Amino acid sequence: MDIKKLKIKANNGIDEFKLDILKSLNLFDSKKNCLLNFDNRISNYFNRHKNLIIKIVIEKKELSDTLFEKKFYNLERYKREFPKGYPFGASNMETQAYYDPIICDEQYYQDKKRIENKTILELNDLMLNFEELNSKYNFEIEMKE
Repeated sequence: MDIKKLKIKANNGIDEFKLDILKSLNLFDSKKNCLLNFDNRISNYFNRHKNLIIKIVIEKKELSDTLFEKKFYNLERYKREFPKGYPFGASNMETQAYYDPIICDEQYYQDKKRIENKTILELNDLMLNFEELNSKYNFEIEMKE
């Protein structure tokens, strides 16, 4: 059996993950919606390459942290943007006036706990989708701790 290792991150959900697989296998067509016929494209690919196993290693902790950060820092209260007139390339002394700390009050801890729970649910959903891909095709999607 031939093994092909792909370096793909699942940071943007299962749909982006599937598109990244198609792109790395040169099966992506920008003129068509490849998600609709993902199963067909992958099954045709594996019919042509019967002895191929595609191995993808995903860091579970890194994926969890990325999902958490995307959800948490998109909340309006914790969103940080560069203010108007921010002196890029200036010294630390000049940029200190623009420092906006996150206030760690009771609301912060409630939001953090709520987003952690959502992240766990989304991570479990992603892992189920990875298991489905493993069982359907010649994928070896490994979750490292």
